Amino acid sequence: KGAFYVLARYLFSSADAQTVANEILHGARVITIPTSGFGAGGEGHLRLSFGGEEAEIHAAFDRMERWLKR
Repeated sequence: KGAFYVLARYLFSSADAQTVANEILHGARVITIPTSGFGAGGEGHLRLSFGGEEAEIHAAFDRMERWLKR
């Protein structure tokens, strides 16, 4: 009963983290958090939570993979 978080750097886009987070939300239906608010080094990263059920996490990554391949 807890969560794990990853601050993941993305390399597939030069857009700011807020824009990328919005694109993933609308394109893959996955919530990520732009980490620019976590300090100067946060831009270019997204916060991912691994607090859900394993099947939910797999489904989210499957949707993100399909979205990235478009």
